[in-house]
Amino acid sequence: MQKKLFIITFLIIIFGLLFMYPINFILVKKGYLNITNLYVSNTKTTNKLNSIKASIESKSINYLFMYDNVNKIKKSTEAKLNNKLYDLVSLEYYPVGINNDNEYVFRNNEKYIIFNNLNNEELNNRLNDQVKFFNSLDTNINIFIPYRYEYLNINNDNSIRNMALYRTKFLDKLNDNIHVGEFLLDSEVEYNKYFYHTDHHYNMEGALVSYNLIMNLLNKPNYINYEVTKNDINYHGSMAKSSYLTDLSDYFYTADFNLINHDILVDGNINENYKPKTIKESTNPFYDQYVHYYNGLYGMVEYDYHNNKDNLLIIGDSYGWQIDDLIASNYNKTYVIELRYYPDKISLNKFVKEHNISDVLFIYEAGSIFFDQYDYGMKDKVVK
Repeated sequence: MQKKLFIITFLIIIFGLLFMYPINFILVKKGYLNITNLYVSNTKTTNKLNSIKASIESKSINYLFMYDNVNKIKKSTEAKLNNKLYDLVSLEYYPVGINNDNEYVFRNNEKYIIFNNLNNEELNNRLNDQVKFFNSLDTNINIFIPYRYEYLNINNDNSIRNMALYRTKFLDKLNDNIHVGEFLLDSEVEYNKYFYHTDHHYNMEGALVSYNLIMNLLNKPNYINYEVTKNDINYHGSMAKSSYLTDLSDYFYTADFNLINHDILVDGNINENYKPKTIKESTNPFYDQYVHYYNGLYGMVEYDYHNNKDNLLIIGDSYGWQIDDLIASNYNKTYVIELRYYPDKISLNKFVKEHNISDVLFIYEAGSIFFDQYDYGMKDKVVK
């Protein structure tokens, strides 16, 4: 009897999850829901649907065994249903899940993209805070911005939220002591060449283009055409994990810089495991090869190339991991600070003076520069 009751409960939950999709579709067709604003609107209908979904998921987590396996089936089924439903309303990109930052992940037959989950009022407030923060820094600073797909004007599909307008808003308000470099693409072909299709990072091809742009920004042009290796390992990045779908995969791109005669301190200590630059064989199709290969989860890394040149401070996130050692090779000492893992505040003027810093460089993707979208706490952790 108990087993029968469990099976019935399980089927009701699965049926409830699946039944939401034709309901959503009918509401869209009738005009009660705007499909492009489904995740950022606060309508009673949307809130009710999300409440039902959250309740069902909570019960699944609390009362069902092997929830992770059930979750994989659920997410992949949802993604496939959304593919069919969005195709019926002639939209190329369809939602497939939510990432660890509670952003909504969309995809088509070629790649995944991220849909910003903050409303316009919140974005404008955050942008103004970021502009105020950067303008408060009275030393000369450089900002390098790689633009993910949603910030580019290269697609007219109305299932994608246009974030490109925030670029102009941000750049127009910056003081003259702030110098900006951008990795800004203008075609699908370029984007598909330089960014992973299943992960939110640029690949090594894009990282090396960014390196040369950064060197120009820092007035140290040093173009080197490194050979890029495409490692055929069926890499499924962070965005693919949101749906547990494996039909799209990437090569994992690497390059050997052969950087010699330098020392590295990680959080003040020698760390032999820092940047192993090895590909790990794993039975988990969603193993994070990017994190394993570049291993940048530290508060401060210090490179010393002993070349009596200038010193550099980099404040950045994972968009710098692929090339921070290469950038550092153009300097004497380079200090790389990751605000997520750095325990203290940084007095920028004091740091610059004590470490004889010549250049200060921020490397973050557009959402972090414009809005501090992932709450790294730039304006609270970095003071002048």
